[in-house]
Amino acid sequence: MKKVSLSYFVIGIALYTLSGCSSKHAEKADYTWLKYAIETSAAQLEYTVSEIGDSVLLHRSIWTGYDVNFLCQQLEKKQLIGKDSARLKPIHDNLGSRRYCFSIYDWTSGFFPGNLWYAYQLTGNEEFKKEAVKFTNYLYPLREYKGTHDIGFMMNCSFGNSYRLCPVDSVRQALIQTADNLCGRFNPEIGCIRSWDFGKWNFPVIIDNMMNLDLLFYVSHLTGDDKYKELALKHAETTMKNHFRDDYSSYHVVSYNNDGTVEKKCTH
Repeated sequence: MKKVSLSYFVIGIALYTLSGCSSKHAEKADYTWLKYAIETSAAQLEYTVSEIGDSVLLHRSIWTGYDVNFLCQQLEKKQLIGKDSARLKPIHDNLGSRRYCFSIYDWTSGFFPGNLWYAYQLTGNEEFKKEAVKFTNYLYPLREYKGTHDIGFMMNCSFGNSYRLCPVDSVRQALIQTADNLCGRFNPEIGCIRSWDFGKWNFPVIIDNMMNLDLLFYVSHLTGDDKYKELALKHAETTMKNHFRDDYSSYHVVSYNNDGTVEKKCTH
């Protein structure tokens, strides 16, 4: 299962809560807990930025390193002495010393820059904007990358949030170029965007691929060109038809034959 750090979760909750509250309710409700949560996430991100430095690596998840007592205090939890803040079964010899970092071509590379943009949006802290720009720029070569469907959310989390908060034409062009490359993975006979270029499947499409459609809808909005939107809708319609069981649970992988019929359904 893909793991998400605490800061990612808290930022998502914060944005959802703030966007869903009317001014009337906001005057009555006590959102002190939300303030603490944002401060906690900000502290995590600041620590991560300082630890990664200028390594040109992207943070994925941690073994430890955060002040666990501080996290517990902020979230009003009991102290978790000796426990890792991000792993259920920490490797104790490495506590406080190791971190997972990957190159820009890892499928998670856009998440960290995206969280820095969200932190800037929530706090107004210009330092977060500065770091968001830096880590987003690391991903600029991905605009030419065609080797995975993940380029959709790798670039939309980073460059998409960058353009939303600080629009620059070069960022817009990078989003369009990425969307064109993603469209290049679409097979009209099958009606889907190909997910992986590895494995024994003929044309694998995983349910996660749906997350890449956001980029296509966004670029359709930016350009006024419906081709991106129509392709995204076709992929979604094919996924609705073939990915779901009768109980509405989903297969992880559906592989297609070249004529559009289903080759195999499975979990990888």
